[in-house]
Amino acid sequence: MKHSDPEYRERCFRCFRPQATCVCGEIEAFHTNTRFLILMHPKEARKVKLGTGRLTHLCLKNSEILEGVDFSEDRRINLLIKDKAHYPVILYPGEDSTDISEFRFPERTPDKQRILLVVIDASWTLARKMLKLSANLQALPKIHIRPRERSRYVIKKQPHQYCLSTIESAYYLLEALDEVGVEKCRGRHRSMLGLLDKLCRYQQDCTNDETIPGYRKNAAMPGKKMDPDESRYPGKRQSRSVCFDQ
Repeated sequence: MKHSDPEYRERCFRCFRPQATCVCGEIEAFHTNTRFLILMHPKEARKVKLGTGRLTHLCLKNSEILEGVDFSEDRRINLLIKDKAHYPVILYPGEDSTDISEFRFPERTPDKQRILLVVIDASWTLARKMLKLSANLQALPKIHIRPRERSRYVIKKQPHQYCLSTIESAYYLLEALDEVGVEKCRGRHRSMLGLLDKLCRYQQDCTNDETIPGYRKNAAMPGKKMDPDESRYPGKRQSRSVCFDQ
């Protein structure tokens, strides 16, 4: 990747980044037993600097993205969650959510269902609204994950140190599913974090380069003191296991 001329704005129609910073060549896509359905809020779809929801989709061959806010009458998602070949669950922390390590998934055999894992790609505020409006999503079993380390998404302030980007959430989901025998990743999923690290370093370089216009100079970068548990964030949010992000 190299810094682009600000006047040169042609975009890759796959990763939606400027052609000069296209990351398609960095992506190592792989198959999963689990089918991932990423529900992207329209505000996330317009973000091109990183957009980890779209990157997640490009990394996972058995995934698709649906864009919207209220999915109650969405024909595609209703077809998927009502398909008897699928066992649908949604990643959404809360009191009625079960830790993925304790959730009893069906074994993946020819006569068993394939897991359909719904992941919301939005900020907490928008994710909450999407779930509230979508009656079909509310009916799905909810699961959550407890990450073992801080988010690597260092270029964005998070309301809590263990809030995760969408691509990190997918990584930890696969890690947990691998441990219970649902997946057989064989380490392939680690490329997702490698991709995120590369992009974060690139964004850091752009932010630190004063000759490049258009980048936020007040972003959460290494060297800038920022307490992710700042008191300005409500305590309720800090008790969440995982937060959604773009």
